[in-house]
Amino acid sequence: MPKQKARRRQTAVRKRRLSPKENAARYTSIQEAIGLGDHRLVQDLLQDGVDPNYFLQSGFSLLHLAVAVNRERCVRMLLEHGAHPHVGDRNRGYTPLHIAATCGQIRIARLILGHENCYQIANATSDRGLTPLHVATATNKNSIQMITLLVEGGAEVNAATVNGDTPLSLVVRSEKRRVCARQLLEKGADVDAQQGFPLCFAVLNNDNDLVRLLLVHGANVNFRGISHGHTPLHLSVVVDNLRATQLLYEFGAEPYCLNQSGKSALQLAELCSRVSRDNHPCYTFLQERSRSPRTLQEICRLYIRRTLGKWRLQHINDLPLTKVMIQFLNHE
Repeated sequence: MPKQKARRRQTAVRKRRLSPKENAARYTSIQEAIGLGDHRLVQDLLQDGVDPNYFLQSGFSLLHLAVAVNRERCVRMLLEHGAHPHVGDRNRGYTPLHIAATCGQIRIARLILGHENCYQIANATSDRGLTPLHVATATNKNSIQMITLLVEGGAEVNAATVNGDTPLSLVVRSEKRRVCARQLLEKGADVDAQQGFPLCFAVLNNDNDLVRLLLVHGANVNFRGISHGHTPLHLSVVVDNLRATQLLYEFGAEPYCLNQSGKSALQLAELCSRVSRDNHPCYTFLQERSRSPRTLQEICRLYIRRTLGKWRLQHINDLPLTKVMIQFLNHE
């Protein structure tokens, strides 16, 4: 009997209408409790009727705050009490999963994705159209694990922002670009995203390992879309990137493909050689190749790869072919 009376008294207190000052004090208390990781106080306040979807003056909800300060138990409690994981903040439209992706918080991201409709949460967009996967590609903390988690949770690998950026076109600018780019490509990312930007960016930045990775996965070597109708081969000549020029030619780049000014890569290389008044390696290479046609073996390889197309090339290792043939088609 004494216990029942005590419970009734507590219920009556909770149902009592609080003054604005008392109500504000509760939300200040839960905000401080989340910051300190005092999950017991957070639990008590939530049971006492604090709205788990309350927004702070900072523009964050309580759930955003718990994620930002890496309080996993508080995140779990808020979700259990009805916090909405798909609602964006009032600053950029970031959801709690965006925040977790930014901070590289794998455990919290997994917790959020496992709470309800993970596809909806994984593909929620910010005010600029960024999904959590876009955000994960731009961070250097646990980005590899985060990308894997988000893709397995249903994140669209080719989602585009309002500026047309895809996760791949963003990841090529990051520190871990090669590993993360490989991840995305193996999950079906469009290698020619944003008018062939990934390959052009890799060429201009002399990242020849990334150039090769993109080419192996079927990047269009004669794409004319990034600037003034230049192909990647035009760009490799401009920056005097001999290795990229060699790779592009090997994967089918046409030295006679014209830009908007009517100049081929070979003509541009010759012009650069004259301007520098020095031996231009790219010009020498292209000049030598222009004098002798591709071998029949090279032509057959290019034809097979073009017939397969970039989407099938991503699964070339799964085809019932000999190891030697797969290595041949991958230019190994």
